[in-house]
Amino acid sequence: MKKRCFSLLLPAAALLALVACGGNADAEFFDGEIRLFNDRDVAVQHLESHSIDQDSAPMGIVSVYDSLILCWTPQLPDFFYNIYHADTGRKLGSFVRKGRGPREAVSLNFVYQFVHRGDDLTAWLYAPNEERLFQWNISRSLREGTTVYDTIMPYENGSFVFLYQLAQDTLLVSRPSSDNLGEASAPYYEKLTLSTNESVCEYHPYKTAVESTVAFYTWDAVKPDGSRIVQAMRFLPQINVLDLRTGKLFGSRQKGAPGFSLMKDVERLTETVYYTGVCADDRYIYAFFREPDDSTEPGGPHDYFIHVFDWEGRLCARIETDRPYERCWLDPVRNRLYAMNMATNEIHYLELSQLDLP
Repeated sequence: MKKRCFSLLLPAAALLALVACGGNADAEFFDGEIRLFNDRDVAVQHLESHSIDQDSAPMGIVSVYDSLILCWTPQLPDFFYNIYHADTGRKLGSFVRKGRGPREAVSLNFVYQFVHRGDDLTAWLYAPNEERLFQWNISRSLREGTTVYDTIMPYENGSFVFLYQLAQDTLLVSRPSSDNLGEASAPYYEKLTLSTNESVCEYHPYKTAVESTVAFYTWDAVKPDGSRIVQAMRFLPQINVLDLRTGKLFGSRQKGAPGFSLMKDVERLTETVYYTGVCADDRYIYAFFREPDDSTEPGGPHDYFIHVFDWEGRLCARIETDRPYERCWLDPVRNRLYAMNMATNEIHYLELSQLDLP
């Protein structure tokens, strides 16, 4: 049995907070303290969004670094990725070939993280069918006009939602909820060695599983220094922050909102969507929030905001957006927050330097 990283004992104040914010249901499901925020306590800020000109090809899920927009595009017949120039929208090439050869894969993840190797920009890609891990050298691929891998290695990893390199020989993966033969399990994180694929430890934010595999659905982002990870919950107005060094976990929830008692009524739980994306830098968490409107039917009009938290879960800003977004990416070079509208296949960005943040 794989060991947990830490065994958490909550102080009395934390236990009182759990009782105040949802009674026994919070303590039954969540392995951490619950803190409260009120997004009406901060003034709304308005930022103008800027559109990205793009070629007519499908864009897919994007990851951005400086002038490069990487688009993971399952619709392409021969490749997984198109790369575009952020300023011109010009396509720079197609990379990472699909197939069953020694340098190909049937399925691969989109880019979760960019890793620098010297002056080159790289990314880790995992092929679950072939059980291989690829380190894709993006910089060399663009220079040479063909896909270049620095490393291809066997790696039996199983299923995961998210993969992030925390240190030179340490990976963090997110294991999804499952319901095998009526035996449900809650999602959790696992640290693995990169070189030997050995389990280091596990983090279990949730104590109790439910039959629905989507109930605990979250959008995740790791702090760039690798010390923490944040979850933005899709079906609760709550973010969770896990310290990967100490194992300490807390949630930050909208004041007056329902808590984990909704997990006992999954049909009601999934009626309302709250967070639709999250990304982070070393100071702040940017969580895309869909504010429910009790006067409309499910699927009707909503107001859309970006909640900006610090890493202690304190709400620092509320940004009003002019359109719905479902995925986001923070480019640290240009200090831009990129976001996608999956319904229209459009990409826009916000200039974070224009924000008034503490």
